[in-house]
Formats: sequence, structure tokens, C-alpha cells
Amino acid sequence: MTSRRKKSKQEKDGFIKKVSSLFNLDTAHSPLLGPGDKPVNGDDEWQYEEIALERGGAGLGFSIAGGTDNPAHAAGVGDAGAVADPAVYVTKIIPGGAAAADGRLKVHDCIAAVNGTPLNEVTHAEAVEALKRAGNTVRLLVRRRRAPRHPLRLHEIELVKGTKGLGFSIAGGIGNQHIPGDNGIYVTKVMEGGAAQVDGRLQVGDKLVAVRDAVKGEVNLENVTHEEAVATLKTTQDRVVLVVAKPDSAFNAPASDASYSPQFSTKASHGYADSIHSVHSSNVALHHPPSTPRAISTEDVSR
Repeated sequence: MTSRRKKSKQEKDGFIKKVSSLFNLDTAHSPLLGPGDKPVNGDDEWQYEEIALERGGAGLGFSIAGGTDNPAHAAGVGDAGAVADPAVYVTKIIPGGAAAADGRLKVHDCIAAVNGTPLNEVTHAEAVEALKRAGNTVRLLVRRRRAPRHPLRLHEIELVKGTKGLGFSIAGGIGNQHIPGDNGIYVTKVMEGGAAQVDGRLQVGDKLVAVRDAVKGEVNLENVTHEEAVATLKTTQDRVVLVVAKPDSAFNAPASDASYSPQFSTKASHGYADSIHSVHSSNVALHHPPSTPRAISTEDVSR
């Protein structure tokens, strides 16, 4: 092995070991990560990957959100008093940039470290600055959620609104993530006497993929803001079909035979513009305005 290759290997090993000590990763079986390699470290919920990007003339080419001053909405906590997630997440991959050309960095990936500098407890501005000052070769340690052990299947649930409305609460959406790294809309409560409770199929934890009625047709909910999801559900007709994703083991009724192709929202973050989103759970049976929004900043780190 030449001295240059040996030095490069030592630098990569040092980077992995340094960050591993911060996140308690087992890297014994993944000393180096090259293009296309997949690490075996992490845990049952998360997997980790080192991605080296060459900045080049087109820049890094991705946008981020998060940080200690703009935390995401964490899962597993009640509708009120949710725990904040200060992690830094990728919100957009920009065509023509280094990230798009490399192909490994994905929207919703959490950036754990940049060139050995951890980003688990930094402000949004500090994360942006770390990426800008990383040099031409930028080594990202990213983590992402593993695929669910029980594959999700889509089911259609038709509800007829009664005097108590649809009768369920939701959380999630862009900037208000109910599950860190996931912009999905999730059911957090089913109200007694509402259409959902009477029907019996919609459950807490179900993911709302789309909603359909006879007037507006089908509206996708996979990558929308919390407010957009609430508005869509509140303005449906009396008879509405919910397209719901849930594990096979959680649903005994036959799955819908209809094919479904998600159509993602085009409302992605752009440039250095800040976007405003609320951080709350909404009861779609009620008709009150959302709580006071808080600012969630996104940054384009294409350069």
C-alpha cells in the first residue's frame, strides 16, 4: 500500500471512529465505506452511512432543516408537550448538484456529522456554516430509518361524516414531523362517537397517504404541511375515502385492489427563504384555527 493510500485509509478510519464514539456505533465490521457500500452499524431503528461528496462547480446541492433552535416534532409523546428533535435533516436534493450525482443522500436523511464534526447539538446556522466550511471534499455521516419489519400496505377506508365529523386527530407534516425524518401525516387519536370510531378500522398510528371525495378527487398527503392536511380533511364532502398505510399485521380487512402512485407536493424548500409551520396536533372534527405558528428554517446548501 502506498503512503498516500495508507494516509487516506487512516483518515477515513479516524473519521469513522471519532463519530462512532459520539453515537455509540459498532463499526468493527465496516472499517471503510466506498461508493455503493452499505454499513452494518447502527441499531434496530437506524442505519448509518458515510457519504463523501466533491463540491465541484455545481456545489453540494441539497437543502437542510432542523437544529437546536428549529427542532422537529418528535414521535411517541402526547399531542401536548412533545419532545423536540434537534437533529439536522435533508429536505431537498437539488438536480445537478454533487448529492444528486452521487445518488446516495436522500430526503429525510439525518446528517449526524460533517468531516468529523458532530451536528447532533448545533443550531441551524451552525449546521449551515459547518457544511459551507467543509472544503471541496465533504464527508457526511448520515443516519436513516431502517425499513419497517412489517411491510406497510395501503387500505381504503370509506367514512360518512355524522354530527361529530370524521372524529380523529392528526399530527405531522413538513416542519412538524411526528416521526423524526418523516413528513407523513399520522393519526394520534380517534374520538368517541365520530365517524372513524363508529367505522372501527382507522387506528392510532395509521399513516394518512391520501384523501378522496367525489368533488375534489384524490389529494395526496405524503409531503404536505400540517395546515394543508388539516384544510384538506376539513373541506371534504360528507362521504370521504381515506387511503391509509398500516402494517399487514394490524389490519385484517382485505387490502384495496386499486393501484396507487404517490404524487409528491412541489412545495419543497428553496434558497435561503424561511418557511412558517405550526407545531401541533389537529383535531379534524373541530373547526378552530391552528395555534400560533413557529418558524422552521430551511437552508439550501448547494454551495
